Amino acid sequence: MEKETKQAVVNTVFGSVFGNVEQKYMKEEAPSVSFDSPIALVQKRGNKIDLIRIANAMYEIGMVEHKDGGKLTKQDFFTAFGKAFNLDLSNYAKDLSTSMSASVGYEAQTQIFDELKRKFQEIYNGK
Repeated sequence: MEKETKQAVVNTVFGSVFGNVEQKYMKEEAPSVSFDSPIALVQKRGNKIDLIRIANAMYEIGMVEHKDGGKLTKQDFFTAFGKAFNLDLSNYAKDLSTSMSASVGYEAQTQIFDELKRKFQEIYNGK
């Protein structure tokens, strides 16, 4: 305890010994992103990239716009969309590119859309 108190005094008087390196290290250790949304994506393999695929399709068909009207940038859209799920989707383009260039076939890439369609058909036919 005494050592911690002395270190706190040194940091207070002279500043942190590690400076920006210490700040960066502490930021990188953050366990998760939280935007105070009550929604969280189920932690299952493939869910994040599937969510990105869905969001990308929504954007590309012109389903969204800026709240004040007009064009919304894709980066702004993914930032806001990610916040709804407490996710940082700022690297959406890299994730999409990686999934497209990987040896993942078309069927696997579009499987989420097939699942959504099947579920909607079940719901619709179950009325």
